[in-house]
Amino acid sequence: MVGDVQARACLSVDDVISTGGTIAESVKALLEAGARPEIVVAATHALLLPGARQRLSHEAISEVFVTDTVAVEESDWNVRKHEPTIVP
Repeated sequence: MVGDVQARACLSVDDVISTGGTIAESVKALLEAGARPEIVVAATHALLLPGARQRLSHEAISEVFVTDTVAVEESDWNVRKHEPTIVP
């Protein structure tokens, strides 16, 4: 975490979301530091191993941005997902 997050909406960025554990821990740390429960998550690759989708369903996560480098079913998301096109 960098800077003061008290009463602010935050962005959590990672290269890969596999189990969602790192994202879950970052959300927890941000909330404990006083961030607003409007956290946006961004990652390059969404592998989404078992349990990851549940961790990304945290009530404080408002949106998730991932690229289309790994195919992910739209019906698997419980939050608003954005997927910019990377793969031709």
